Amino acid sequence: MRNPVYSLTKRVARLLPGPAVFRRRGARLLLDPRNWIDNRLIAGAPFENDQLAFARQLLSEHSIDTVIDIGANIGLYSVLLGLRPEIKAVHAFEPVRRNHAQLMANLYLNRLTDVVTAHRLALGVEAGAAVIHIDPRSTGVSRLNLATSERNSDAFSETETIEIARFDEVVALAGRRVFVKIDVEGGAADVLAGMQRFIARNTIAFQIEVSTAEAQPVAAIMQASGYREHRRIEGDTIYLPATCFESAPAS
Repeated sequence: MRNPVYSLTKRVARLLPGPAVFRRRGARLLLDPRNWIDNRLIAGAPFENDQLAFARQLLSEHSIDTVIDIGANIGLYSVLLGLRPEIKAVHAFEPVRRNHAQLMANLYLNRLTDVVTAHRLALGVEAGAAVIHIDPRSTGVSRLNLATSERNSDAFSETETIEIARFDEVVALAGRRVFVKIDVEGGAADVLAGMQRFIARNTIAFQIEVSTAEAQPVAAIMQASGYREHRRIEGDTIYLPATCFESAPAS
């Protein structure tokens, strides 16, 4: 059931004249009241609270010092996890120009430009260019393939040509303990296929948004890479190495 307080505050937030800086969740964030995720954050409504709480738990319990934020959007994960003292480096990937600009602003506001490297790239199986479809009211759901979207295709009224890269050709890390968040609106299997060298060389805790259509291919890649499903949090699946992190609590 909808919370009437959040519903009211979200409606009030939409009356604001434009983007503004707010202090939310211990960080300063540039937020656009007309964008869906931003509007929730302005109103103080829940948004991935449980996922972020579990991510922080993994960081502190397992000596994780590196974060990979794939599908970073405005940088919520990059900022909130990047501010933690144990995190030495973050790589954030966000291909949509508008989102990337907002991500950079949020890194600057929180003095994280020396911690977070922001790549204006999408990730996939092979390098190239593609057209991404954007819902201007909720730019965080931008996607390459509308055929797998549960949202009405008419909502994606804007498009943009973006660059795609293989993760393994962009980031070279080895021997690290890493938290990886993948939220790419139906493209998780392609992202994973392009980061096999990274997966083989590091110990990783994955949080992957998995749609029904890609559940089997993602599970197959993770199993073949030596990872098992640990738990699910809303639409996200947590995968941990079969031989590591066994002590991570399941709740």
